Amino acid sequence: MKIPVQRSPRSHLNNHQAPLCIVQGCPNSQQSNPSIQYFAVPAHTANIANAWYKNTMRTDLRASHAHHVCEQHFEEACFDYVGDGTKVLKPKSFPTLFDLEVFYKMIAYQESNKT
Repeated sequence: MKIPVQRSPRSHLNNHQAPLCIVQGCPNSQQSNPSIQYFAVPAHTANIANAWYKNTMRTDLRASHAHHVCEQHFEEACFDYVGDGTKVLKPKSFPTLFDLEVFYKMIAYQESNKT
């Protein structure tokens, strides 16, 4: 099963805005960068959705199709191309490309706030 591109007018927090990438530190949204694609978290498949949230360090969010991850966080091997070159995620694709500096800061912050 391929996960279709989501181009719905919903963000991860506000259903009245364009999709916004949930990855910490990623500035992409459909409004600011409409030339790239945004993929909805596969909330219908709990184990895959949980892996997306874990990989993006967004375990603070509950599974929702309104949450999106932009194409910049997926390796090229995760995509198939259809029709006019539209990218479609292959089954069981996971976001794995991130700005490590942002993640190191997040981990340090989380560690400093543990009680």
